[in-house]
Amino acid sequence: MWTTWIEDEFAGRLDPDAGYARADQPGRTRFTVDVDGKRVTLGIPEALVAALSAAPAAGGVPAPGPAAADDGAVASPFAGTLVSWLVAAGDEVEQGQDVVVLEAMKTETRVAAPRAGRVAELLAAPGEAVAADQVLARLS
Repeated sequence: MWTTWIEDEFAGRLDPDAGYARADQPGRTRFTVDVDGKRVTLGIPEALVAALSAAPAAGGVPAPGPAAADDGAVASPFAGTLVSWLVAAGDEVEQGQDVVVLEAMKTETRVAAPRAGRVAELLAAPGEAVAADQVLARLS
């Protein structure tokens, strides 16, 4: 699938012997990804990785994380699907207590409360797609 798209998209423009994104070249950071069930290792130039890591958020000002803006926010650490809540609105929770189960790439992950408190509101429903850093619940 990917190779067909790449061949169609870049037909005649890529040199097959150029070794694009070769992981074994010096000065590259290695990343392993799964593409259509196949594990692929890419070599990304270290300068590019450093520049992307240091780049500010859109608008030139770094966006505050959910904890900086609201220490009672339970935020999704990644994009995925909300599988189930382990608490209900009004429940008391302890810091570190698991409150929600998320799924991404067929792996379930539990997200814990950032601090102790009462669950003030649940902001997403089971089965709903959630974005990275999306606030899922608020603690009071």
